[in-house]
Amino acid sequence: MSDNPSTVIVKGGIFSNAAAVAVESVKSPLSSSSLVNTVRAYTADHAARTKPPTKPTINKAKTIIVNPTFKLVFLTVVAITIASGLAEVILASAWTVPTPNQQSAFDAMGFGWKAGLGAIFGLLGGKVT
Repeated sequence: MSDNPSTVIVKGGIFSNAAAVAVESVKSPLSSSSLVNTVRAYTADHAARTKPPTKPTINKAKTIIVNPTFKLVFLTVVAITIASGLAEVILASAWTVPTPNQQSAFDAMGFGWKAGLGAIFGLLGGKVT
């Protein structure tokens, strides 16, 4: 494990930040990463688009630190979500007329991928905001 975090420059909003966190988690799961988002804040005149800005724009930078622990938890949740989804598809094709116990197993796999998808969005959303 490296003590020096890798730095990635991200330009954009919350979705590009979330994508950058996901990519960094896959690319280097055992080292820290620092995502620097360059944001431009415009004046009210520019936002209204009625006339050119009278004041210069202000550049701000937000840094997101992604630790190895977060990366490993994120990858684990992704793996469980994918495994549950695949298991549900396989069970659906294997059991055309399921027994009550088989239906319970099928429902559990459905809950697994749905909860996993929510956890992925929650982890990414919590990290980038």
